[in-house]
Amino acid sequence: MRTNKNESQINKFLSLNNKVFKKKRDYIQNRLSFLSSNSKYIQNSALCLLIQYSKNLNIMANILYLKKYQVLLRSFKSQWFQSYQNFQKTFQKDPLLLRLFEAYNITITLKFFTHQAQVSSLSQLRKNK
Repeated sequence: MRTNKNESQINKFLSLNNKVFKKKRDYIQNRLSFLSSNSKYIQNSALCLLIQYSKNLNIMANILYLKKYQVLLRSFKSQWFQSYQNFQKTFQKDPLLLRLFEAYNITITLKFFTHQAQVSSLSQLRKNK
């Protein structure tokens, strides 16, 4: 019951903040779309989702949000270290994206590796209910 209440609060929070993120998200998606023609590594939309929400949402919101995109994120995580240099080279073509990538690099990495256990635990709790 508590999880459902938290989810509804978080969904409300996401929808209220969506207007704030929409303009930045649209710009970033356009730039990623342009760059994706030059790099297979940027085609994964998980990166765009992470850039949108990584700075502004609290940890619980992120855990639930990431859970919804677990398949995309699992794929992205498996490529993370292999593709780091390729991301960096591609982002150097666009100063804004390079700054975003460097600013969120630690955050993104922490989300995958620090909170993976919590995401798995949340998943188990839902299965057990």
